[in-house]
Amino acid sequence: MANKWVRLDKGAAGGPRVLRAVPSVQDTVQEHLGQVRAGGALPERERAELKRRKLLLEVYRYEWKVEEARKNLLRTHTTSASARALFQLARQEKFAPVKYFSIDRVFRNESLDATHLAEFHQVEGLVADRGLTLGHLMGILRQFFTKLGISQLRFKPAYNPYTEPSMEVFSYHEGLKKWVEVGNSGVFRPELLLPMGLPENVSVIAWGLSLERPTMIKYGINNIRELVGHRVNLQMVYDSPMCRLDV
Repeated sequence: MANKWVRLDKGAAGGPRVLRAVPSVQDTVQEHLGQVRAGGALPERERAELKRRKLLLEVYRYEWKVEEARKNLLRTHTTSASARALFQLARQEKFAPVKYFSIDRVFRNESLDATHLAEFHQVEGLVADRGLTLGHLMGILRQFFTKLGISQLRFKPAYNPYTEPSMEVFSYHEGLKKWVEVGNSGVFRPELLLPMGLPENVSVIAWGLSLERPTMIKYGINNIRELVGHRVNLQMVYDSPMCRLDV
């Protein structure tokens, strides 16, 4: 057994035994993790080793660079529109509760399949008021999908850099026989709201929902490419000039 901390005694009575080869073992990994949790700084070599072993994931407080922020990029979500709306709200002399909604196109580096497109639409919404909680967010989303005739919903904890807590929203697709993600949501972090100038006691709940996937679920479409792109059945478009949600 090639290990500097333990040794194998094959001649021990009753069979081979594993014995400690050193008086004590210093767990430097736990020490480094404890130092990070306490807010201490680690040398870059130790941080890189923790990242390599997937023990340290730096998804927040990353270094912001103005040259990166100025680059042109096809937007992957419409949260940027919500941020601009909240900034304008904070400029008002007196805060008043608001609800904002938008539907717009987004772009992702996705492999196309039955439920994924590289270009699709996002239904964005937010509510800003005092005393809002995760329960209010779940209630709004459940009522929204119920109005569309979609009642089978699941909420799953998730991570977003700008919301905490965060939730992914899933609905069951009868044709595909599986749960499909139909949106993401969360409560905006104070680190995003306070620099804009919004009052400290104001909360913002927000969501970004798919437009195409709920349409698939409602109308029993098993391939999202039948809604957008070259596979669209033009006869279906001619026969259904208006999308009726029966609400």
